[in-house]
Amino acid sequence: MGPVALPGTPAGRSIDWRAKGFPALDAALDPRDLPDIGWDLFDGRALLPVMVLHLDALEHNIALIADYCAQRGVSLAPHGKTTMAPAIFERQLAAGAWGMTLATAWQARVAVSVGVQRILIANQVTDPGSIDWVAATLHERGPDIHCWVDSVAGVELLDAGLQGHHRRLPVLVEVGLPGGRTGARTLDAAIEVARRVRDSTGLRLAGVSFFEGIAAGDTPAEQDAAVRRLIDLARELVLVIDDFVAADGGTEILLSGGGSRYPDLVVDGMTEPLDCSLPVRGVLRSGGTVTHDHGGYDLVSPFGSERADGGPRLRAALEVWAPVLSMPEPGLAIAGAGKRDLPYDGPPPIVVSVRDRSGAVRWMRDDTGLRTTQLNDQHAYLSVDPGVSLAVGDLVAFGVRHACMAFDRWRWIPVVDSDYRIVDAFETIF
Repeated sequence: MGPVALPGTPAGRSIDWRAKGFPALDAALDPRDLPDIGWDLFDGRALLPVMVLHLDALEHNIALIADYCAQRGVSLAPHGKTTMAPAIFERQLAAGAWGMTLATAWQARVAVSVGVQRILIANQVTDPGSIDWVAATLHERGPDIHCWVDSVAGVELLDAGLQGHHRRLPVLVEVGLPGGRTGARTLDAAIEVARRVRDSTGLRLAGVSFFEGIAAGDTPAEQDAAVRRLIDLARELVLVIDDFVAADGGTEILLSGGGSRYPDLVVDGMTEPLDCSLPVRGVLRSGGTVTHDHGGYDLVSPFGSERADGGPRLRAALEVWAPVLSMPEPGLAIAGAGKRDLPYDGPPPIVVSVRDRSGAVRWMRDDTGLRTTQLNDQHAYLSVDPGVSLAVGDLVAFGVRHACMAFDRWRWIPVVDSDYRIVDAFETIF
């Protein structure tokens, strides 16, 4: 069953007074009317701060990753938990995505509700409510759903919850590294899980999965080595389960990795030939590439500005604009955006540009004299070097370092063209 196109904004969804960052609205607004309204982000009507999504960068990134996967012979199931925006799901599927990845049964339910037909739940499903929803969805002959297993206990919980259903749930055995997150840590442990799936009545063994994005190491070389060890473990398991899947009537084995930080290593590992009786379908689950970022993935990705010398580059698609509220002492400015508006699970966000009250824009970086040093709930502390021109009322654009911690702060996100005209708005569902 292949994916279908989705409605960008379901009928009845409207922007109203609850939409942070939009102009004050007296009545609900249909986002499809935005191109005709002609709002400009800087026309003085927006109630700042506001996060904007650059349409040209979004479309560029979706096309780049789709083309990369097509050229390398792997399938793409982008991780929807990054954006939880149906309008972005629609664009990713239209560009050729094989399916969508989600992190929880609740997120998967959102994807099902907007028409996604193939879903990977890249996680263990162990709570009764989630198991019941998966079982009911299978019973209704809804979309194709896969999920992860990494323990015999998890297999038994799923198997018990799926008894009596005609459709078996396809699962991927997840492998992981010591000190990491989920995933069987050794080949023997993973084989034991695979055997228990093989002997179950409610599950079907579909493949192997891994997540490499938090591989530990003090240097990039050590991190790369840890990623390769994890991929090697996954490939070893594929060789073992080949007979299991074939004996059960399977026609292919899925081998799925993350891919936001190390897409090149993951794709190399998924496409290097394996001596299997069944074809192996590599499935990349990258979520962060759809909007990329400033100063996070951008520094380490092979498609980032630091490492893509002459090659294809992703573009940062998100900015948060906020006014300078106060300059209470020399060398310090306070801007009106904080943890309620910006990701804060890593280094402080980079200042990427400043727009003064005359409309003049200066492009900035952390090394040009204006740096974010701290975030409170609603305030950003900026260190201002001598000679840097900044005044109360100027607008500061913060680059988003980690998109996964940005989308969930905004109910509706204005979509802008290259001139900062608001041409659309995407709803997020968190």
